[in-house]
Amino acid sequence: MKSRSALKQFIGRLRSAVSLLYRHRGVVLGVTAAAAASVFVTHRLHQTSHRATACLHVETIATTDGQTPPDSNALADELKRCISQDDFPGRIVRKMDVLNRPKRWMLSRSGISTASGSRTLESLPPAVQRRVTCAFLCQVAVRGDAEKEDLVYVEFTSPDSIISASFANAIAEEIAAGAGFTVSLPAEDRETFAKIDTGIREIKERIETLKEGRSVAEIVQSISDTVVRQTELVDRLRTAEAEAVESEMNYNSLFRADGTVNREILRSENLDRFREQWKEIDAKWQEVSKRYRRRHPTYITLQRQRDALETEIRNEENRIIERAKARQQQARRELTALEDQHTQLAGQLEKDNQRYSTIVSLEDELEQMRSEREALSERINREKASGENDHPVRIKEVRVHSWAQASATPQRHSPQFMLLISLVCGLCGGIALACLLEFHDRKVRSPDEASRASGLPTVSAIPVFKIPRPLSVSRITQDLPHSPTAEAFRSLGRFLDLALERQGIRKVSLCSARPGEGKTTVAVNLASVLAQQGHRVALVDGNLRSPQIHSLFEKDLVPGLCDLLTGSLPIQDALKRVDILGVTILPAGRVTCDPVELIGSPKMRELLSELEKEFNRILVDAPAGLIAADSALLGSMTDVSLFISGSGQSTSREIQMAVRRIHSSGGKIIGLVMNRLELYQLDILTSAASEKKSATPFLESLTI
Repeated sequence: MKSRSALKQFIGRLRSAVSLLYRHRGVVLGVTAAAAASVFVTHRLHQTSHRATACLHVETIATTDGQTPPDSNALADELKRCISQDDFPGRIVRKMDVLNRPKRWMLSRSGISTASGSRTLESLPPAVQRRVTCAFLCQVAVRGDAEKEDLVYVEFTSPDSIISASFANAIAEEIAAGAGFTVSLPAEDRETFAKIDTGIREIKERIETLKEGRSVAEIVQSISDTVVRQTELVDRLRTAEAEAVESEMNYNSLFRADGTVNREILRSENLDRFREQWKEIDAKWQEVSKRYRRRHPTYITLQRQRDALETEIRNEENRIIERAKARQQQARRELTALEDQHTQLAGQLEKDNQRYSTIVSLEDELEQMRSEREALSERINREKASGENDHPVRIKEVRVHSWAQASATPQRHSPQFMLLISLVCGLCGGIALACLLEFHDRKVRSPDEASRASGLPTVSAIPVFKIPRPLSVSRITQDLPHSPTAEAFRSLGRFLDLALERQGIRKVSLCSARPGEGKTTVAVNLASVLAQQGHRVALVDGNLRSPQIHSLFEKDLVPGLCDLLTGSLPIQDALKRVDILGVTILPAGRVTCDPVELIGSPKMRELLSELEKEFNRILVDAPAGLIAADSALLGSMTDVSLFISGSGQSTSREIQMAVRRIHSSGGKIIGLVMNRLELYQLDILTSAASEKKSATPFLESLTI
C-alpha cells in the first residue's frame, strides 16, 4: 500500500510539473523559438564562402610546331567552353555521386537544389536541369596564370571547404580525362564523342544494375551452387515420387474393386491379438449356444465379449486405414513441396543464366565502344598534328598540375546541427524561466496553501472538468450529474447540510477574496444539491455591483433585492421560481444608491428573517471581500459563511485580508472551498488525507 501511495504521489508530482509547463507554455515556446531563430540566423550571417583552386597544365599543338603559343586567358576561355557544355555538369554530378540520397546534402549545401528521388541529372525535369546547370556554373571560375601561360586555375566556391576542394578536383580530373581535349574539336566530332561517352555510361549503369552489387565471379559461383542444389533436389524428388507411388499403392490395396475394405490384408499387432481372442471367445460361444438358451447368463456374457471384440477389431481396422491414408497424404505434400522448390530453383537458374549472358554481351559491347573511342581519338590526334584543324587554340593534352586542398580552418557545424542545439538550449532556458516565474508566483494553487493562509479547514475541493460546448459549469449538477465536479458539489452539499442541521441554522453566505473565483457557480450548484436533498432553497444575489444569478436562470433582473430594500414591494413579487425543483432565486434588482447602505440597512435583516420563515436553506452570493465592504456585512448578517478560493486566483495575503475583514465584522466562516482544482492535485490531496490515520473529522471539531 505504501508503494502504491508513493507511486500515486510521484505521478501527481509529475502531472504538477507538466501543468507548470502548460501554464507557462507561452514563455517556454517563446524562449525556445527566440533562441533557435537567433542561433540559426547568426550561423547563417556568419557563414563564409570557401574557395578551392586546382591547377591544370595545358599543352597545345602550337607549342609543338614552334608557333606562338596562346596566352593563358585564351586557354581559360577554351576550358570555359568545355565546362559550359550541356553534358559536363551531368558528368560532375555523377562523378561526385551527389544525387544519391546518403550524399545529397553536399549538393544542397553547394547551392544546387534538385527534385527528390532523382538519381541522374537526365532524370530531372528540363527546368530543374537548367537551374542545376546555372547554379553549377555560377560556382565555377576558370582563370589563367599571368606569369606561366600554360597554367590554368579552376576554382569552385561553396560554404564548405571540403565540398569546394572535392568539386574543384572533380572538375580538373574530368577536364584532364578528355573534356579539355574535345573542346577544340568541330561540332560533328564533339557530338560523336558525346554519343560514345553517353553509350559507355549507359552500358556501365546497366551492368551495375544487373550485377546488383556482385562481381561476375560471384554470379558464376551462384549459378554453380544453384546447379548443385538442383541436382540434389532432383534426387530427393525421385525418392519422394517413389514413396508417394508406394503409399498410394498400399492405400489402394486396402480396398476391393467394389470399394469395400479388404479385411484379409489388414495387419497389425493389436489386430492379430484381437482376432485370436475373438476366435477363442467365438468357439466358447458356439459351445455354450448348443448347451444353453440365449437368456442364460453365460451365453449373455460371452455374447457381450464377442460383440466388444468385434467393435475393437473394426476400430483397429479403421485406424490402420487412417494411418495409410495419412502416409499417402504426407507423401503427396512432400512431393508437392519438392516440386515447388524445383520450380523455384529452375526459375532462379534461368534468371541467373540470362543475367550472366546479358552482362557478357554488354561487356563485349562496352569494349567495342571503347575501341571506337580510341580510334576516333587517334584520328583526331593525327589531324591536329598535320594542322588540318583550323581552330585558333588546339589543345593537345591537359594534365593536373596541383590538386585543390581544403582550408585548414576547422569545419563549421551544419545548419541542422546548430538548429537542433539551439532548440535544446532554448527549451532548457524556457523551462528554467518557467520554473523561476512559478517560484515568484505568490498565487495560491493548492488546498494546503489556502488553509495555511486563511487559517480555515478545507471542507471541499471542486475539480476542473471539461464540459461540452452547449453546457455550462454553473449548472453541472443538473446537466452532468455523474461528473467528478458534480460529485464534489454533492459532497459539499452533504457536509453543509449536516453542519447546518447540527447547529440549527439556515443562512449561509458565500464570499471570496477577489472576483472571478467561482462563488456564483458554487452557489447555484450548491442550491441544486440542497434542493435534491429535499430542502426549500432560496438563492439570494447579494452581489449588487455585478449580479449574475438572474442571467444563469434566464430571469429578469427586476424586481429584486434592491427594490425590496428601497420600496414597499411584497417579497413574493421579487421571488422567482426556476427550472430546478425546490430552488427560488431573489435577483439583485436595480441599484439606485450605494450598495453598502442597502446591505447595511435594517431592512436587510428583516428580509433575511422573512426568507428564513419560508425556506429551509438560504444561500447568499456575496461580492468579493477585497473590493466591497458589503461582503463583510453579509457575513455578519448570515449565520455562517463559506469562503471560496479559486486555484491560482488570489495570493496568500489577499486571502488573509478577506478572512480578517469577515471576522472583524462579526462573521463566522465554516470552512474553505478550493475551487477549480486540477484532477492530479485532487489525487494528491486524497492520497495524503488517507495516510493521516489519526485525523479527527472536521464536523466533530467544528465550533461556530
